[in-house]
Amino acid sequence: MDHVQQFGEFAHLQEPKVPVFSLEDEVRLEAIRKLRRGEPMGWGATPLNAYRADVRAQQLEVEAAKDALFYEDLPEWMPPELAESIHFTYMSRREHRRIRNFESFKLRGVRDLRSGPDELIDMADRTFTGHAHPAEIHLVGKYFEFAARELGCVSVPFGKFIDDEVDGLPALRNAINECVVIHNGEFLELIPVYEVIGYEETNFVDSDGTKKSIPHLKMTRTYKYAQMDEDCSIYERSSFDVRLDKIKEYNPAVAERSQGLRQPRTIVPAEHVLATTLTQVLADDRFDIASPVSVTAWEVDEVLRAKYLDNKDYRKAINLKDRFGAGEADGSYLRALVDEVLDAQEAAKYSSER
Repeated sequence: MDHVQQFGEFAHLQEPKVPVFSLEDEVRLEAIRKLRRGEPMGWGATPLNAYRADVRAQQLEVEAAKDALFYEDLPEWMPPELAESIHFTYMSRREHRRIRNFESFKLRGVRDLRSGPDELIDMADRTFTGHAHPAEIHLVGKYFEFAARELGCVSVPFGKFIDDEVDGLPALRNAINECVVIHNGEFLELIPVYEVIGYEETNFVDSDGTKKSIPHLKMTRTYKYAQMDEDCSIYERSSFDVRLDKIKEYNPAVAERSQGLRQPRTIVPAEHVLATTLTQVLADDRFDIASPVSVTAWEVDEVLRAKYLDNKDYRKAINLKDRFGAGEADGSYLRALVDEVLDAQEAAKYSSER
């Protein structure tokens, strides 16, 4: 394809009204049929309904394999205690994405999941299990009116698989590029938005008996990646862990000016020394300073979000705890676990963050 999103000199974690879908659009469909689809073990998206019994069984195997990456073959600069802390954050984000996908699935506009053409239903089935291409997920989302949908996600703990052309970050970005081009989207200028998710100090005793404390920030960097139409945009978000002791050595000014940026959900101003330093750190692949965790791509339709996700009356009418709706379940769900999480979320103000 001639048009792809460009990340300049950045190689890794760096600057990375639509007509109703019709199967008569054979040119577009033929292009989609030839694409390599996502896989749950690789860069495939989180299943749209990961709480369905058969999908949950699949995901348990996938999660076990990815969780092991945080404990096996650690880089020499990564203390096991810090790796464990980063893993806990990773698991929290994974559950967050799973719940957001499920909300979008339940709060869709088209209730009958078997109402579309056969080929579209096949695409939807792949979307529900994490085996679809982003171009397919885009069509499914538009047809069934899912307000937000994850397009793909790759786990890259401490930089593992970040260069993997088959299952890593390059493969994910290539798939997103294919989606944008096939659906006539527009690539946007990549402007990073850094956000502090939390601050933590990991304390432990080293092998020689020395007490150590590592202050670190849990952060994300988000790009608005492409505009698919007037209402629908694609985003990419990278999560990483920043060691304040290491970044202080890289640029002493960061430690002096970052004291007020430790509160959760703090957006780092673009001109702040932490933001400019992180851009350079990531460009240099200094994973010992800013350690990668995962990269996720998703799209949001603002009209559908206002109509369904942010509509309190609609949310009240659709029982988010019901895993046994017609055509949606054929087995048992992790009812107690999911209900507990949803109860906590419903008690808080709804957030549009993915």
